[in-house]
Amino acid sequence: MRTEHEMAITLAALRDSFGVDVSPAAGLHGQELAAWLEHAEDAVFEREHAELRAQRYYTRPADDGCVYCLAGARHEP
Repeated sequence: MRTEHEMAITLAALRDSFGVDVSPAAGLHGQELAAWLEHAEDAVFEREHAELRAQRYYTRPADDGCVYCLAGARHEP
């Protein structure tokens, strides 16, 4: 299990880097805090992964009349 210091760093990173509301974790310690962090980290991973999947399938028309997706595939009209 992570130390209390490591969990405090993780809480700050979730709040500052990913915009997670960490107020529900206030007052938690030990295994309860570790479980809360695990759930929050899983939720952030799923959210970030969903954004990446959405970008992967984003397409846009180009000046040459073809459609390109972010992966670089080219589709003729």
